[in-house]
Amino acid sequence: MKQVFTSGLSDARIRSTFRAARFGSRTRCPECGYTRKLWKLSDDRWRCGRCRHRFSLTSGTWLAQVRLDPAQILELLYWFELELTDHGIAQRLEAPYHRVHRFFLLLREAIHAYEEQSIRRLGGEVEVDESYFGPRFRNRRKATRQKLRKEGRVKRGRAANLLQKVVMGIYERADGIVYVEPVPDTGGETLQGVIRQKVSIETTIYSDTLSSYNGLDQTFADHQVLSHHT
Repeated sequence: MKQVFTSGLSDARIRSTFRAARFGSRTRCPECGYTRKLWKLSDDRWRCGRCRHRFSLTSGTWLAQVRLDPAQILELLYWFELELTDHGIAQRLEAPYHRVHRFFLLLREAIHAYEEQSIRRLGGEVEVDESYFGPRFRNRRKATRQKLRKEGRVKRGRAANLLQKVVMGIYERADGIVYVEPVPDTGGETLQGVIRQKVSIETTIYSDTLSSYNGLDQTFADHQVLSHHT
């Protein structure tokens, strides 16, 4: 994998960045929390002097599923923040697409799991919207396009987005908190179900003109509709 962002960073500095993000000011055993006696092993892991547990920077985290070194992980995180496509990032870094795609898939799942655990109720004024991810029909491989045509799954208009993955987003204006959740469709029952789960009833909701949001004013304090065409 080609290194761009991390090319000027030493391995020691990269590992120090990961260690601070994982443990804070002092390395601690994730099993028992001990900090006083941790022996460094030859394979870059530690062994706890109290419980004898062996662990690394990624033990017990989603990164343990990734077969990448810290420099490669940091490089991919940098490009992920630029909001490029997985394919575009793989091309720029001259890396196998399947490895880049799997890393970002695990990252998105970890973000969603964190939000599910940490974000309870949003309030005040919130904006809701849905977006579509994945390749459009014309950007898919020829064999895939032919298969979709035979299956009758090629649609026009808004229905064309059904070939892509739908993600629901809720933005709280006051604190800048963003909650996202993959959803199976953009139907009213689906989208409003997510809103009812994550938004307080005393909230003013802003949405676009999608009919799936109709009726929110009956549950929440207010519902303001904004048109993208004005």
